Amino acid sequence: MASLEPDGRVWVSAEVREEIQEILLMLERSGARFTEVLIDAPESVLARLGALPERVAGGKVRAVPYRHSTRIGVAAKLLGLAQFAIRLARRRPRLLFSGFSMMKHRVVSGVLRVPHIAYIRGVVFDPTVSVGISDRIRFGRLARLVPSRVTASYRADAVLTVGGMNRDFLAARGVPAEDIHVTGPVWLDALEAAAAGPGTAPAKQATAYFLTVAWQAHGRQSEHEAQLRVTRTLATRWADPSRRLVLRVHPRDLYDYEADPDYAAVALDRGSPEQFLAQLGADDLVIAPLSTLAFEAAHLGRPVVFYADPVATAPYNHIYERLGIQPRTVDQLVAGQLSPQPAPLASIFSAIDFGSVQKALCSLGVPTAASVEAVTHRMGR
Repeated sequence: MASLEPDGRVWVSAEVREEIQEILLMLERSGARFTEVLIDAPESVLARLGALPERVAGGKVRAVPYRHSTRIGVAAKLLGLAQFAIRLARRRPRLLFSGFSMMKHRVVSGVLRVPHIAYIRGVVFDPTVSVGISDRIRFGRLARLVPSRVTASYRADAVLTVGGMNRDFLAARGVPAEDIHVTGPVWLDALEAAAAGPGTAPAKQATAYFLTVAWQAHGRQSEHEAQLRVTRTLATRWADPSRRLVLRVHPRDLYDYEADPDYAAVALDRGSPEQFLAQLGADDLVIAPLSTLAFEAAHLGRPVVFYADPVATAPYNHIYERLGIQPRTVDQLVAGQLSPQPAPLASIFSAIDFGSVQKALCSLGVPTAASVEAVTHRMGR
């Protein structure tokens, strides 16, 4: 058996707890070995993450917390970029492994010449929909003046993602096919086995969970306000005697539902996605727009009803027809038209494949146990 020596630091940078957890899982299963794994994340995210493993992929795990600004604008973006550059330059990692590919990741990795892997865990649908400041520059008048590495959202030296729809999305965004590696929904590795076995969730009243979207976090105030109108309508008019209504609040949806009297009669669910999926029973129902969590629930065999609204889901309403989904209106939901709709899972999630992580690392010159073994075998021949 070929030996593999630890090869420098890997810098994990993400602002979403699930991205960090899944990146650590993929590193552990990759066959690579590092001297240190540094987790660069906001203090609030690390607090929710809980206890970190002592070692991942052979490297000692250390947190590098920073204070996170929720402000949206060019000045805040530039400040975050400068602060990230300083943190990264101090450590000089062997590899940058980020969650969603942000401008700071693309620019700083390029300037410091640190290989960059980005991980796109969320399901993405329409490559023409603008996302944040990078896209506003990319699609605006300044496009010719700003380097593509700065404006090309989702780009990295290698991109890991979950399925065929995302692969097609990334290709349409200009990511070369050889840089896209499909991992499948690696976080469902354990949940799939649990869902296939006998039910272990405690008995409870059948529930309809309405999934909110963090529209404000994406700078979409009109959609956010429309979503509030939708949820208020459901909260005040819900009339299904067979199921109670619960709002499943997106982790980045910062609206204070608890303080709004219109939601006084509605229960709120703010648990982790893993907890949410694990608690879903056969009689429960998920009501959602086009959402990663909705497709996760469907992937595990739970019933899902998709809904559409002229404003609240405007960016993706045209995708429903493409996927063969007939969404419900809010009035139909209130009227009890809640028959589950089959989800096009084959194009959403591919089979789980940790080997894709090995291929991505090898493409950037990071050795793994598999690549070392292959070289040793060829030399032996």
